[in-house]
Amino acid sequence: ASPAEALQAQAQLQELMPLALGCAMNENDDVSSASMEFVTIFVNSLKKLDPLPEFHLKQLSGVLAVLLRKLRYSSDFDFQNPGESEEFWLEYRKEVLIIFKNISRIAPDLTVSFVQDCMNGLIAETTNGTPNNWPEIEAVLTMLYELGEVSRVEDACKSTDQGMGKLLSIVLSSNIALHPHPCVQKVYLEIANRYSQFLHKHSHLLPQVLMGFVQAVTNSRSSVKSRACYLFLRVLKSLKPRLGPHADALMSSVVPVLLDQQQSVALDHMDRLYLFEATGNVLGSDSLPLEQAVMYLHQIVTPILQRMSEVAMEFLRTSEQSVMVANSVTSDDVWLRVGVPLECLGWLSKGCTRLCSNENALFRQALEVSVGVIARVPYNMGRLQSSTLLFLHRMVDCLGTGMLSFLPSSIGSMLKNIEVKGMTEVTTLINQVMSRFKEDCNGHIDVVLESLSDRILSSFQSLPNLCVSNPSQEAREFRDLYKIWLQLLQTAGLSNLIDIFLRIRSGQLVEPVVRSVVDGLTRIDEPSTNKVCIGILYRMVQRWGANGEGAAQEQLTGFSDFFLPVVARALFSSAAPAASNANDAQCHAFLSEIASFQRNLRMAYGVRWEETLRREGLVGCCGMEEEAAKLYVWNMQQLSDRDFREFFIQQVQNLIVRG
Repeated sequence: ASPAEALQAQAQLQELMPLALGCAMNENDDVSSASMEFVTIFVNSLKKLDPLPEFHLKQLSGVLAVLLRKLRYSSDFDFQNPGESEEFWLEYRKEVLIIFKNISRIAPDLTVSFVQDCMNGLIAETTNGTPNNWPEIEAVLTMLYELGEVSRVEDACKSTDQGMGKLLSIVLSSNIALHPHPCVQKVYLEIANRYSQFLHKHSHLLPQVLMGFVQAVTNSRSSVKSRACYLFLRVLKSLKPRLGPHADALMSSVVPVLLDQQQSVALDHMDRLYLFEATGNVLGSDSLPLEQAVMYLHQIVTPILQRMSEVAMEFLRTSEQSVMVANSVTSDDVWLRVGVPLECLGWLSKGCTRLCSNENALFRQALEVSVGVIARVPYNMGRLQSSTLLFLHRMVDCLGTGMLSFLPSSIGSMLKNIEVKGMTEVTTLINQVMSRFKEDCNGHIDVVLESLSDRILSSFQSLPNLCVSNPSQEAREFRDLYKIWLQLLQTAGLSNLIDIFLRIRSGQLVEPVVRSVVDGLTRIDEPSTNKVCIGILYRMVQRWGANGEGAAQEQLTGFSDFFLPVVARALFSSAAPAASNANDAQCHAFLSEIASFQRNLRMAYGVRWEETLRREGLVGCCGMEEEAAKLYVWNMQQLSDRDFREFFIQQVQNLIVRG
């Protein structure tokens, strides 16, 4: 366009803008929404201008005022049961916020200044006792929150005298957190969480913010309380190194809530766990003196242990009385009185693992109580078992090898009456323990592994079909159990613990364990899991089988007699699904693993493996002609690793075509 045309367009836009903004500000959202399309186009057209002319900045100021107006909730907005009109407005609000963020990108200084001017006025109104201005305060705070997606928090951290730093300082040092409306309270907490890095740099603002969270955690409204507990945890994690000087004020307010001493504050289970972990981060702060942290830890944990012990004493009477007590309470009762406190202590320890390690007697006592109760209840204690397992997971970090002595009694009691999902949870724990402590587990988990293996292998005898496209809930649970069982065996192999199976009942478990791995090749249709199976089988050969043409003595007499035939029969049937999709990276990796495994078995067993593979696998299972089977064995002997891999994949694909 020519300069004259540009000036004419500019004049027309200046004439049109007041009308467009007036329509956009219309109380009727249908009219406003239609006009916002023009506003969006206008804002997007300015992205290429740098710097923005002064007259465009004035126009954007008008747009920001309109956006602020349209972001406000109506005084009769139904937060509890939003209907169609509320849902429509919330979607419209998202579109308004997109325009706001686009403006903040092209005119950041203007946007921050606008929000700051609005905030100064609203804070003054609130201070003067005007609580009914909550829609305006919430809208401006929402603008500030959304600026966090556009502005660099690092830049805001540099100074509190100008720009975003000054704006954040104004908000976080104010009493807005005490505003009575839940919408204002919640968006304030979200801002504190989003800009926690700013608080880290300007710690003089911390007392005001932390007390704002304490007020929210004890709020009578469940929606505020619930969100506050989660965000409190997030903020305290971020500010952990700075929390020591504020511990006294925090503990005096939070501990009564943790110990249920404030009857007016009832927390949901998950919110309670968040608050316990948040408290753990305070106790775990390096800026808090150790003796002070220990004092607070005992102040929290000791009353909880006393209550748990009272429950345990009801079960630790004579055996006849114990049964009567157990039959008189429900599993939910016991979970609430033992399982919930146990979970709370576990979450507390997340924030202060080192401190809990030093004060491990407290947590050992908690384990003793829960294990004692589990051992004496006559019915399925699924929730209590889950809580105990979660606590044991935490004690891997807190107690180290000291937790191993609790495994036989705790896991043994659980396995007496356990379902598939429970077995998965137990197996996950034992897998973590073996991975963490490796050879230190010897002597501690033999009995556990024997009982667990018996239960798992017994359950596998009635497996549903795990390879269907739409599995049942039962099939999904069995699939999860099978996969974690294979992971446990893999960990045992990598941690030099697989020989435990040789010690259990003089090796009687070895054959069923091997068969479960071989069956996993065909029962789990995932190449990555199938690859794990091959790795486990190879590790078994290394530990229990022969080396070099079968010359070495087997650790387990007769191992190869059952191992080689079952493996030879399984390899080709397990390879077929992957060979039909050999171009997939995971499938190709699995097929390569099978090819390498065949050659490794040849190195270990020589001619014996060749004959078993030809007889049991190629001829017996795949239906190959004798001459073709001999040619296959010859290629396994003579070809390079790469060439044999490609040859093997081609052979499996040929079998798929023929059969």
